[in-house]
Amino acid sequence: MAFVKGQVANPKGRPKGSKNKKDEMIAKLTQQAIDGGLLPLDFFLSNLRNDEMPLGFRYENAKAAAPYCHRKMPIAIENADAPFKVFDMSMLVGLSDAELAVVEKLMSKAQEQSLAEHKREERQPLGPKAAPTVDKPSRKPAPKPKQKRSWES
Repeated sequence: MAFVKGQVANPKGRPKGSKNKKDEMIAKLTQQAIDGGLLPLDFFLSNLRNDEMPLGFRYENAKAAAPYCHRKMPIAIENADAPFKVFDMSMLVGLSDAELAVVEKLMSKAQEQSLAEHKREERQPLGPKAAPTVDKPSRKPAPKPKQKRSWES
């Protein structure tokens, strides 16, 4: 049969709405999970660990399971440099002078400890402890002295 311009090569073709193997497999697995009372995480992880599943399907299940296993990164704190209030100063209204002096002494001590800890954290490297680096000598051989050639004087 010759190709006719303007006509589809396979007029019968695949029927609209027909399921492919992947869709049938997903529907079957989903129904089994619903019937078995599996939680979504258990469903995704069982599909992920099944070596008989296609790699792409296992990858999709890994992406779907990730929010159940790992939380999202927190959004940066706005105004991180703003002072942080631990308590409201109005709570100290009924205290005597001696009590206020004790509270002030405790607060200054806590602030000093907090600053010292903050400085100590800044000095520490983020990763695992690295071995101290030692300058190694260069592996390049020393340059040879130039020899005078017979035609040079």
